[in-house]
Amino acid sequence: MRQPDAKAEATVSQHPLRTVRAACHRTRNCEICGNESSFEVLGRRNYQVFRRHQVFSMEFEDSLCRKCGFVFQRDVPDDEFIADYYSEGFTTETAQARSLGGYDTDARLKVVKRHIPQGAKIIEVGASDGEFCRSLRAIGYDASGVDPLAFETNATDNDLVRRKLIGRQDDRDQITELFDAAVSYYVLEHVLDTKKWLGDIAASLKKSGHLIIEIPNYESFPTESLIHEHMSHFAPAHLAALVESLGFTTLAINERPSRFFGMVIVAQLTGASRPAPGFDFAKQVASARTSYAAGIAENKRRQTKLDDVAQSIKKILDAHGAATEIYLWGVNDYASALSEKIQAITGIVSTPVDNALSKIGSVQKGFQRPVIGPEFPMKSGKYRIFVLCSPHWNATIRAQVEAMKLENISIVDGVADVLR
Repeated sequence: MRQPDAKAEATVSQHPLRTVRAACHRTRNCEICGNESSFEVLGRRNYQVFRRHQVFSMEFEDSLCRKCGFVFQRDVPDDEFIADYYSEGFTTETAQARSLGGYDTDARLKVVKRHIPQGAKIIEVGASDGEFCRSLRAIGYDASGVDPLAFETNATDNDLVRRKLIGRQDDRDQITELFDAAVSYYVLEHVLDTKKWLGDIAASLKKSGHLIIEIPNYESFPTESLIHEHMSHFAPAHLAALVESLGFTTLAINERPSRFFGMVIVAQLTGASRPAPGFDFAKQVASARTSYAAGIAENKRRQTKLDDVAQSIKKILDAHGAATEIYLWGVNDYASALSEKIQAITGIVSTPVDNALSKIGSVQKGFQRPVIGPEFPMKSGKYRIFVLCSPHWNATIRAQVEAMKLENISIVDGVADVLR
């Protein structure tokens, strides 16, 4: 396993000295129904996200459209802020960690194969380092991608992923060639102007081209939608309405997603745009309020369990002495808070572990070390505690840890008590 080097840890530990850049905001209307004036503020959230050279500060005001029930950020950062924010993301090939495959590829390939003929020309919007594009090419698709992430190394193929941020208001990064299909995974919820973004994708598709988008399902899993720096929170009805307003016809929605909290829409470009959402507005407004209250309550309930989990870990530490390492597997807001709690109680700095390509090598709030991939030597001079922090994924992570047959370890389900 590659441990974070001293230079990396020094940089992370000095993060309070970095520039904190506040977002410049502009106001947008509801992009589902066009409402310009009737909104309700459900709550407010603040984020500080660590990137390579700056800490990006964002203040979110969760607004409910009283006409159609869409929940989104009315005040959003400007294009330049977002361009810098995403280009400064941590790359997956760094001096601190090696990128490893995630859990998502097989589920995504199944949906693609079911709806898009082999050999089709596909563009992935938000392709990161091109890993999924390579998987598509391996089974016979002509795949390439676009992504604003600026790589620090030459790990990505220059002809595979182009560095673009589509959906800009100034059109500087438009896609200039035509494709049979476009796919995108967990990008739309981060987009400032969803109609512009989808419109740019539609313009890049051939006649009758296909669209596959996977995003968080706010209606079913509001907590997972609300604990990240998301600009929009989509229920299935809102996602379908947005796609159909831009000339697509929905072929399938709620296909089996690659992540438990997600939903998938498959649509085809037909040119037949629907002028207004075709669902019960009053029902969606009531559902949106209920989901928001449930999401905030669940997040608070998780936070109240931090002390219990940290005390359980302290008991293991007391039994094995000071020569102990703690790994929090599954990097999310809960893991960040747990890391801070563990350090306050035990004095030990935890190491974050994750399978996700987008997280390995990055710096996350609450941790003093970059995220590492799940690669560990069987033997170690220290006792190791693995704390599993991914709701709904912990059984999979436990099986992965057990398959390594590591010596002198404990495995703690860090969220089991929270979810009961």
